[in-house]
Amino acid sequence: MPRHLKLLLETVRPNPAHVVSGSMDILAHNPGGLALYAGIADGPVRQRNLAHYLFLHPAARDVFTD
Repeated sequence: MPRHLKLLLETVRPNPAHVVSGSMDILAHNPGGLALYAGIADGPVRQRNLAHYLFLHPAARDVFTD
C-alpha cells in the first residue's frame, strides 16, 4: 500500500475509513473501517469484497437491515 494512503487512513482515526477498488475489493482499511462490516475479517485478506459480503455473508443481514 502506498505510504500516503497509509498515512491518510491513520490520520482519520478513530473514524472508520477504507479504500475500495472499482470491483468493490477492500484494498486498505483502518481498524474502524474493517469493523463496520461484522464478520468480514473472518475470511482471507485477498477475498474481502463488499459486494460479496453484502449478498452472501450471513452477518450482512444484521448490518444492512430493511
